[in-house]
Amino acid sequence: MSLEAAAAGCRVVTTSIGSAQDYFGDLAWYCYPNDRSSIRKAVEQALQAPSSDTLRRRVLTEFTWERAAQATLHSYQQVLTTEVKG
Repeated sequence: MSLEAAAAGCRVVTTSIGSAQDYFGDLAWYCYPNDRSSIRKAVEQALQAPSSDTLRRRVLTEFTWERAAQATLHSYQQVLTTEVKG
């Protein structure tokens, strides 16, 4: 859901646990999901930050079905061309 929000131009506040940072890098605000203070702080920071179109553009160019298909094809090609030893 965070990718869709970013693609729509929304500021993203998401969990610091898991792989979200791999997607958003320093273009989102992170919080601990069970810590109200952490959530509040991240939301406040996101609301106070200047508007930026950088995350939206990044998501729209890097996270497309075309790129996903290319990555999947590349993985299949690697598996099929790797020699099995043993």
